[in-house]
Amino acid sequence: NVPSIEACLGSIPQTIRADKPGQEPDILHENNIQEDCSAFGGPFESEKIGTFKRKRLLSNPTYGFTFDTQKMYTFEYYDHFLDLPKCELNFLGVSCLDIAKLHDGQPFTATVKTSDERRLFSLSIWHKKFLEVLEKYNET
Repeated sequence: NVPSIEACLGSIPQTIRADKPGQEPDILHENNIQEDCSAFGGPFESEKIGTFKRKRLLSNPTYGFTFDTQKMYTFEYYDHFLDLPKCELNFLGVSCLDIAKLHDGQPFTATVKTSDERRLFSLSIWHKKFLEVLEKYNET
């Protein structure tokens, strides 16, 4: 009964790249990460696949693409509705929703699972506003 969204890991990011450890981009100082999906093999190995086609291919588990555990993966996500610095969902200036209130002060959680539902890792994404909402609950 826990709300969730499931998607194949390669179908959501705007940019993906795989590098040998130590050769990955410096995400703290690099603003324009170049996509490189050649590590997935198949059509990615021989040609430059555009974002739309990559998302379509990697969203379908029947294609059998896998992640090589000897590579370092960089994923770049962005969303035109989600404003993380403000902790808001902004619907093109028409309406704004405070995410902290929507989540009752609970953080976002991003979890990566294997196809047989084993959890690889889980990240809790916090914002100062979540703590403010929780403090109000504790005061009552």
